[in-house]
Amino acid sequence: MYAASADNVRHPQPFRAYPIRGLSVNATIVEAICATMSIPSHFLAVKIGRIQRRFVGGPLGANNPTAELLKEAENAFGNEKRLVQIVSIGCGVPPALSVEALISESGAGRLLREIPTECETIAKDLGTRLINVDAYLRLSVEKEIGQIEMTNWASLEEIETHTACYVETPAVIRALERSLKRLKERVGTVTVAQLSKCITCDHTVVPNSS
Repeated sequence: MYAASADNVRHPQPFRAYPIRGLSVNATIVEAICATMSIPSHFLAVKIGRIQRRFVGGPLGANNPTAELLKEAENAFGNEKRLVQIVSIGCGVPPALSVEALISESGAGRLLREIPTECETIAKDLGTRLINVDAYLRLSVEKEIGQIEMTNWASLEEIETHTACYVETPAVIRALERSLKRLKERVGTVTVAQLSKCITCDHTVVPNSS
């Protein structure tokens, strides 16, 4: 999980459940979840730790933290560690973002519209770069959910309906079945170094390793 320090929203802060060299935030799972959801315009910053550091959700540049995840894996486990599966879960494909909408909205409204747009832009880029990598799975409802406003938190039935339709499509079913098979077999097909190289180089294709 990633949030951001209230004093520097451009610096993503990982919340870990395992030891790693360097500074780490000793947060409970509830504190970490609340921090990732703490959009300043809707929720107060979450105070964590002995000195009560304040954290908010939506670190700029890391709302989709897949690239940050790979850096974390390299630091924690080494670049030759083989990965079985990376699962990226989106919040729905956002509607088109027009110039007129940005101009007419307040700063808070603009931020809330830009966050899912940023997530989806990163996801499309990673999907292109990792198209031949079986270890990468992106799940995000393609229609409708991206248009539900955060203030409509009571629309859980609508969200569940659209999600159920999405996961029942043949392409998603096949992707989930392949993912479950890899998780059961627990055999990594690509190293952290290979994935990182694929993400940082425009024309690199990562081969599957046996």
